[in-house]
Order: sequence, then C-alpha cells, then structure tokens
Amino acid sequence: MPRTPRAREESGIHHVVVQGLDHQKIFEENEDKDLYLDIVLRFKERFDMRLYAYCILPNHAHLLLKEGEIDISSFMRRVGVSFVHWYKMNHAVEGPVFRGRYMSEPLQDESQILQVARYIHQEPVKVGLVKEMEEYLWSSYRLYLYRNSFIDSEAILDRLHYWGPYENYMKVPEPAVYLEEVPPRFGKTDREVRALLLNRLGGKAIEELRYMPADMRDAILAKLRFDDKVSVTQLARVTQLGRSIIQKLRKPDE
Repeated sequence: MPRTPRAREESGIHHVVVQGLDHQKIFEENEDKDLYLDIVLRFKERFDMRLYAYCILPNHAHLLLKEGEIDISSFMRRVGVSFVHWYKMNHAVEGPVFRGRYMSEPLQDESQILQVARYIHQEPVKVGLVKEMEEYLWSSYRLYLYRNSFIDSEAILDRLHYWGPYENYMKVPEPAVYLEEVPPRFGKTDREVRALLLNRLGGKAIEELRYMPADMRDAILAKLRFDDKVSVTQLARVTQLGRSIIQKLRKPDE
C-alpha cells in the first residue's frame, strides 16, 4: 500500500528528526556529519527552504525547517537519497541506512518554535557529548553567536525580542521532549536514563564509557540495568554501546 502523503501545514515550519536504523551511528565520523549538512544546505538553497536550527548527533539528526518551493516530504526524500547513496559507497554497507521515514511535527505557535530550537541546541549536552553547547561543532548554536550566513537566524532572533538575549534564552533548561520515543508504561524516558547514567559516572561524559576498563564500565552499566531497571535495548541506545555488551552484564551481587 502506498504511503499517505504528509499534509502541508499553514506555517510551513517543521521539526524533523532522522535516525539510523536500529540506532546505528550513521553520523559517527566527522565526515558523515559534514556531508549530511552539506546536502541539507545544497537542497535548502536549491528549493528556497529556511533552516533555523540543526544538530547532527552520532545516531540521529534534528532539523528545524520552513518549507520553500517544495514541501518537507520532498525535501527530506532528496536529502535522504543523496546521503544514502554516498554513505553506502563510502562505508560498504547494504540495505537500509535510516530507520524508516523521518519523524516530524509541524510548529505553529511562536513560543513552541523557540522552545524546539532550544531543545535542539541543548541535545549534545543532554546526551553527554559535551559540557557546554558552544563546544559542539555540528550544531547551529555557535552559528547564532557569530551570525553565520547559511543559517536563517533572523527568524529566531526576531522572535526573541520579548525573551531577552539569545544566549540567555538558550541556556535555560528546556523541560519539554520533542520527537523522542515514548517509553513503555512505568518505564523511563531516554532523558531520565541519561541523567541516571551521568550521576553514576560522577560528572564524566557518557562517551567516556567506551574508553574505560571493561570491569569498571560493566559495574556502572550493571547498576543501571538491574538496580534502575533499564532495558537492554534502551541502555544500548543511550550509551551507544553494542547490545552484546549490555546482554552480558551480571547483577552486582553475582
């Protein structure tokens, strides 16, 4: 059965998320992130789209876009086809690269647009990749600070005239969750699991797990797996470690 086309919304502004299949790190290499951004910018210019914010993380990417000459669905299809073609040639992989179609939500309310931009910019800190937003190189946060021309920053900055300076607004913790997987009943969100993990890491970044001695790493992960009742799938997703590592964990008292 053919897929139902996505409807065009009145504002034309959408928050879009693309994910790697099975949460694979399709943007793990810097070259992958750079290439994806280059493709987005190329089609942005070709079809007169507006790019208000972005953040490219190892296994997914956020875009805050406004439709131009084509709708979001057509734009994302072109971006996806171009990236997948390049990715398969350079990484010698077969089969799907992305996890199905992109996720998206239309934005109408001015405050929601600002909150989503803030949510996107805060993601690298929330997932433990960096300590400060400005440290992450594949996010539009820094471009706002330096007024880079390829981001359509004026639309966001104009909306902030009632909210104060850009940096102040962006550093206010954003409590809302946008386009994140809904946890099972009585389960935890990915954000809650990240918070538990960061607490057990004692301030270290989540990425440091992969460089720890295996026994130290496994002791930390076992506490989340068995004491905090985090599932194998969710723990593998949040830590970006292989499922086999999580599945081999043993209860702390064994």
